[in-house]
Amino acid sequence: MAGLVVWFVYGTLRQSIAEFSATAIRPNPWLLFAAGVAYAAALAPMAWFWRQTLLALGQPSGWRAVLRAYCLGHLGKYVPGKGLVVVLRTGAIRQAGGQTAPIAASVFVETLTMMSVGGVLACVLLTTHGDGAAEPWLAALAAGLAVAAAAPTLPPVIRRLVRRLARVEVSPAEAQASAPANTPSAGDPLPSFAGRLTWRLLGKGWLAAALAWTGLAGSLWLTLRSLDAGFPLTLVAAAYCLLAVTLPVVAGFLSLLPGGLLVRDGLMLQLLTGVAGVAEPVALAATVLLRVVWIVSEAAACAIVEAVHRGSAGEPPEPKEPSPRTR
Repeated sequence: MAGLVVWFVYGTLRQSIAEFSATAIRPNPWLLFAAGVAYAAALAPMAWFWRQTLLALGQPSGWRAVLRAYCLGHLGKYVPGKGLVVVLRTGAIRQAGGQTAPIAASVFVETLTMMSVGGVLACVLLTTHGDGAAEPWLAALAAGLAVAAAAPTLPPVIRRLVRRLARVEVSPAEAQASAPANTPSAGDPLPSFAGRLTWRLLGKGWLAAALAWTGLAGSLWLTLRSLDAGFPLTLVAAAYCLLAVTLPVVAGFLSLLPGGLLVRDGLMLQLLTGVAGVAEPVALAATVLLRVVWIVSEAAACAIVEAVHRGSAGEPPEPKEPSPRTR
C-alpha cells in the first residue's frame, strides 16, 4: 500500500512540476511556503472533527493516533478510487484498539461533511459572485454538487448510510462489542453507534469544514500573490478564491480520479480566468503550483507525524477517552 501511494503521488507531482516548468513565471518562494503552511493549518479543523466523531462512536481518539491516521489518509486520495483513504485511516486507528465498522463510518462522516459544506459554499458563491448567464453550466454543476454532497450529511440520511455500511462490514460479535452496555440488542446484529451521529455532532463538522475551506482559500490566495503582486486582498478576492477551491475540489472528489486530476485543475483554471478575472498564464501557473504545494505539505505532515509516532513507539499508549455517553 505504501508503495502504491508513493507511486501515484510521485506521478501527480512529476506531471504538475513539468507543466509549471513549461511556463516563464517564477513565484515568490516565501509566499509559496506560507501557502503550504496555510494548507496544513486548514486541515486541522477537520482532523479535530474526525476526532470528535471517533470519540462519539467510542473509538480510540488520542491526538497522536488521529493526526497520524488523518495525514496518511490524505495521501490515499491520489490512488484511483480513493478507497485507500478509508483503508489507511481505519488501519491506523485499528492499531490503537478500535473496531472496523465505527472507524470506517467516521471516515465517511468526516469526508462527506467536508465535501457537503464545500458544495453548498460553491453554490452560494457562484450565485452571488459568478456570472450565471455567461456560464450557466457552472451554476448547474454547483447546485447539483450542493444537493448531492449535502444530503448524505443530514443525520437521518447518514445514519441509514452508516447502517448499510455496517451491515456489510461488521460481524455480529463486533456489533455487540461496539454497542453501549445499556442498549438491548433485540436480535439486531447491527451496531447502535449510528444513533450517536447527532445534529449537534454534525453541526460541529459543518463549522469545522467552513474553517477548513477558508484556510484552503487562503492557501490559493497566497499562491496567486506569489505569482502576481497585484492580486488584491479584498473580500471579493477572498470570495473568488473560496469559490475557486470549493467547486473544483468537490467535483474532483466526486470524479474518483486520483487527487481529482484534470477535473479539479480544469475547473479551477476556468473559475480563476472566467470568474475571478485572473490572467490565463497566472491562473495556469497558480493551478499547477497549488497542487504541488498541497502535495508537498501533505507529504511533509505525514513525515512529521510518522517520525513522532516511531519516536514514541516505546512509550505507553495514549489512554482511550470515554465517549460522551459514557461520561
